[in-house]
Amino acid sequence: MRINRLDLHRYGKFTDCSLTLPAAPCDFHMLVGANEAGKSTIRAAILDLLFGIEARSTYDFLHPRSELRLAGSITHAADSLDFQRLRKSSKSLLDAAGQPLGDDALLPFLGNSERSFFDQMFALDHLRLIRGGNEILNASNDIGRILFQSAAGIGSLGAVRDQLEAEADKLWARRHARDRAYYAAKDELAVAEAELKRATMRTRDWLDASGKVQALQDRMAGLQDQVRALETERAALERVRRVAPSVRAHQGSQQELAALGEVIQLPADAGASLAAAEREMASATTRQKLLVERAGQLQALLATIVLDDAVLACAADITALAERRQQTRFHTRDIDKRQQEVKVHWQDIEACVRQLGWPAGDEDHLASRLPPAPVRSSLAALARRHATLELALAAATDAAHQKAREVEAIEADLAALPTLVISPSLRAALETALRLGDFRAAQQREEGRVAKAERELHQAESRLGAWKTDLSPPGQLALPAAAQAERLLRRATENEAAQTALRQRALEVAAEIESLELATTQFRRAHDPVTSGQVADARHVRDAVWTAIRSGGAALTDSAAIYEEHVETADRLADQRHAKAHEAAELQAKLDDAERRHRQAEQIAERLRALADEAATIDGEWAAQAAALGVPTLPLAAFEGWQEARAATLRAADAALQARAEQQQTADAVARAQAALRAAIADVGVALPSDLEALILAARHLVDEAAATATRRAELTRQLAAAKSASADLARRRDAADAALADWQERWQQGLRSAGLAGDTDVGTLEGTLKLFDDIDDKRQAIRELRQARIAAMQKDLDDFRSECRRLADLLAPAMVGESPDETARRLNARLLQARDDAREAARLTGEIARAGEQIAEVAGAIDTARAAVDPLLRLARATSHADLHAAVTRSDTARALSLSAAAARRAAEEAGDGLPLAALAAAVDATDMTQVTVRLAEIARQLASERELQVTLAAELATAGTSLARIAGQDDAARAEAARQQALASMADAAERFIQVHTAGRLLRWAIDRYRETRQGPMLARAGEIFCRLTLGSFAKLTVDFEARPPLLEGLRADGRTVGIGGMSEGTRDQLYLALRLAALEMHISQACALPFIADDLFINYDDVRARAGIEAIADLSKTTQVIFLSHHPHLVPAVREVFGDAANVVMLGG
Repeated sequence: MRINRLDLHRYGKFTDCSLTLPAAPCDFHMLVGANEAGKSTIRAAILDLLFGIEARSTYDFLHPRSELRLAGSITHAADSLDFQRLRKSSKSLLDAAGQPLGDDALLPFLGNSERSFFDQMFALDHLRLIRGGNEILNASNDIGRILFQSAAGIGSLGAVRDQLEAEADKLWARRHARDRAYYAAKDELAVAEAELKRATMRTRDWLDASGKVQALQDRMAGLQDQVRALETERAALERVRRVAPSVRAHQGSQQELAALGEVIQLPADAGASLAAAEREMASATTRQKLLVERAGQLQALLATIVLDDAVLACAADITALAERRQQTRFHTRDIDKRQQEVKVHWQDIEACVRQLGWPAGDEDHLASRLPPAPVRSSLAALARRHATLELALAAATDAAHQKAREVEAIEADLAALPTLVISPSLRAALETALRLGDFRAAQQREEGRVAKAERELHQAESRLGAWKTDLSPPGQLALPAAAQAERLLRRATENEAAQTALRQRALEVAAEIESLELATTQFRRAHDPVTSGQVADARHVRDAVWTAIRSGGAALTDSAAIYEEHVETADRLADQRHAKAHEAAELQAKLDDAERRHRQAEQIAERLRALADEAATIDGEWAAQAAALGVPTLPLAAFEGWQEARAATLRAADAALQARAEQQQTADAVARAQAALRAAIADVGVALPSDLEALILAARHLVDEAAATATRRAELTRQLAAAKSASADLARRRDAADAALADWQERWQQGLRSAGLAGDTDVGTLEGTLKLFDDIDDKRQAIRELRQARIAAMQKDLDDFRSECRRLADLLAPAMVGESPDETARRLNARLLQARDDAREAARLTGEIARAGEQIAEVAGAIDTARAAVDPLLRLARATSHADLHAAVTRSDTARALSLSAAAARRAAEEAGDGLPLAALAAAVDATDMTQVTVRLAEIARQLASERELQVTLAAELATAGTSLARIAGQDDAARAEAARQQALASMADAAERFIQVHTAGRLLRWAIDRYRETRQGPMLARAGEIFCRLTLGSFAKLTVDFEARPPLLEGLRADGRTVGIGGMSEGTRDQLYLALRLAALEMHISQACALPFIADDLFINYDDVRARAGIEAIADLSKTTQVIFLSHHPHLVPAVREVFGDAANVVMLGG
């Protein structure tokens, strides 16, 4: 058996918590959580889920004990069960739907396992592990005890066995001893028997005492007859008093019904419906009044708002002014910064002037000294051109020589070209063939299109299904009108929907009938009325007790209380018969409700039959149309799809015909092109290929070769003419380059003179001087840009801002004209914001007023609806006003209540009347003076009390006389002696019985230990040795038994052959030995019995990581045969678990 899911709905600290434990080849599940995370609670929950929540459970600190609830899903072989467990002494198992399960529902899953066995065998925690290791040490000289208590999880078996043997010795042994219980009781028996022999009896005293006892018994019998007569009279009066209220109530109800006269019967809920409608009208009227008041308030608020239209009209200007205010607020500071930049640029200009060797001066003086820009540009151009002119002269000379050699080579190539002529017919045939393009691919495409069209035609025909017709054009097949088919389909769909809804309603009504019948049955069981037979039986028991007392068969002192209890029981049952009248009326109401549901079910069945007839009519109409189409079996629901499929089939047939035609056209064009090319190529005198592709390649080769030759000839001719022309040009360019260099020298000297520079200034010096001229110009330009583009622009922005402020102030607030522009802009922006807020508020109030109007209309509709609900009652009651209707409802309810009251009173009277009919009871009530009933009953009670006091007195005298007679018969000494004798015999029997139990238990425990050692020692020690070797990381190779010792001893065998006894092992090693024995025993048990989940709780607290991994590997072997739930508060073990079980290991992290 395994647990698939554990649900802690209300248990311990958990509320609606679910743990999923999925199955896997290694059925291992690790639950990790810190202290107080709930691990111990989960362990206890597993026990309580499988074996029941204990009556004194300690896990009720959050949820009340009566509300503790667990649930889970378990499987065993092919069986599975989802169930819930409640904290109840019985019937605590429920299925997943909440229905009770038998208390033995888990037996197929748990086998014969009980709670204590499961806890000992399949649960192991750290404390038990330590305790088990210590018990192994204490039993080190008894290998059988070690194996047995390790396998069963039970410690201290030696102490238990010693206690049993010690207790047996104190009870009995072969040697007589006073301290043994059996022999002490035997001595007491001899003393009691000797004392009994000394008791004697006197005859005359016995006769006197016996005669006195008989006289008292006769007096007691006469007194009992008098009491019975009084009891009979009291019972009759009690019956009259008991049924009188019911009889009077019945008579009164009948009289009141007669006094009411004719009453219009209104529905039972007429009063409630009328009250609800009146409440709705009153509520709606009040709400209507509140809404009207609210609308008026909103109108008043709207009237108080005055919109600043002038400011709103200038909103864009004011917003722009506010933005400009933000833009210009740092302009004054920036103007000062730009002035400083101008000063820095001028200092740079002065440094350049000093490098030129010019005297210092102002800007105008500097401007007069600087060469004009054209002069500087001319000199710069001449400097740049100098190297170019020298290079151009050298290049022109080299180019002229090369061009002459090129003319000679071109003339040689022209002389070597061949001559080839292509006819116009060949060119035309090739052009025609090339226009066909990739005709092979085209033919394949055409074949593919034909195949695709035929496949689509086949698929379209297959979509027609069994309803295929000829593929005549749509006009030649008379199809029903779409509207007609749609109407039939809509009728069929609506019919099917109506039938579905009615069937659903039929199911609901059937469920309601079943529920009502169940409720009626449960109501009968819960409120079973008391029958007259039950009352008669109780009274018979009461009378029997009284008869026994009166006849002397029972002592009055002993039976008086019993008799009074039976009297009270009989009276209570009679009263309960009267009290069940209301339950009977409620039961009748349930029966009436069930009858109404049965009538509804019959109506639904009738409607379903009518719908079925209508569906048959629709099917007949469609069958006639389908037969006219040639598809008589076509369903109406499939007509629309069939019509679309037929149209698709026609389209597919047209497409297939078109594809085949195009395929033939392509084939004809290829044949014509092939014939034309063959004829044209034959004229040239070249060998003819076989297919069109080779013909095209041959023709294209001829044409390309002829074209290439002509092109090459033309190109060489052109190149020759160009080379000769270029050669002449190059000669002229060489002469021009020589003249240009001379012209440059002349212009260079003129430029130096114009710039005021020395005539021997070379190109390099001039470049440095021009650089200083350019730096001075750049700085002067930067100064001009700062003054014009930056400083002047910012000053203009400031002037424009002040101007706009003055304009808006004059327009909107003349009082602001004298203020600063910044303050004016700020105040205008604030005024604009307020105006916008007022506009938004006005719009909101307008919307609220409109919504209030809509709500007023809705309330008026609700009032009309409530009035419409009352109108049917007014008509039924034939009333003209609500007051008349209230009176009619009251009369109807009164008549209904009186009828129910009369029926209940009749039933109550008959149930309390001891089986007498109502007429007889009414006659008895009428014949009895009810005012005297209480008096007579009190008198009878007094008489009975007097008689009973006398009975008590006589009973006391009778008891005294009986005691005297008994004393004379044997005296008190004889009675005590007999009592001592019986006590001694009982003590001897108890000692003997306890000795047999204890002695047998000790012998059985010793036999079980020896038997387990004999049968399990070999396999269990072998398997435990393997696990022990793994747990100790090979420190011990296996476990052995020293049979030479007496008794044999269990030892651990080291890898080097040395043995270590249990006493020589460390505490941790003993814990590992106990764990190995437990796991081995558990594996052997599982192989022979039902496998249950193994719960391991923090077993490896004192283990390092390596030994913890070894322990996890040992448990992994166990998880292959049964489910293992491993609880731990050490998250560092998770990586080890992942390594052993893989990433698929189920690790659940519990919250704090």
